[in-house]
Amino acid sequence: MSEHLQTLSAFLSAELDLLNLVQDSIEQEHEALLKNQIEKLERATESKARTVDRYQQQQLLRSEWMAALGFAADLPLLELMRDLADSEKSPEFRTDSSDLEDVARSLNELALSCDSKNRRNGRLILRLQEKTRNTLNVLRGEDNGKDLYSDSGEKAPSTGSRSLGKA
Repeated sequence: MSEHLQTLSAFLSAELDLLNLVQDSIEQEHEALLKNQIEKLERATESKARTVDRYQQQQLLRSEWMAALGFAADLPLLELMRDLADSEKSPEFRTDSSDLEDVARSLNELALSCDSKNRRNGRLILRLQEKTRNTLNVLRGEDNGKDLYSDSGEKAPSTGSRSLGKA
């Protein structure tokens, strides 16, 4: 394997390792959300943010290295791998780079998976916020005309009393 391919391999491996850590943090975050474990959620969220920063720094290093070799710094990774396979465009990468293409595909799939799982967590957070907001509104007496029910399942009469927050 050429020196350039070894360097690229090291960059991609580092990115893959970091993205796996991001995914682990996202999963820990999800578990904490489901179990209402606030301290664990805070730790997972902080870990995710730190690891995403490290991942982005690693991507930047690879992009700068590729730009120094004459490739567009903002070239998507899979497109870069196709360019590398074209020996006329990149003679310094003439050896077979199919292993690196597999790593690049894995990296792309993992990034999409992380994005999807992170969005799932975001939707869960929004649902939990809405549930909390609705509960607080009831406790404050700001239930926007929602009917409350007694122990017997009957509509509770409005007493016009003060809200729990003002009692």
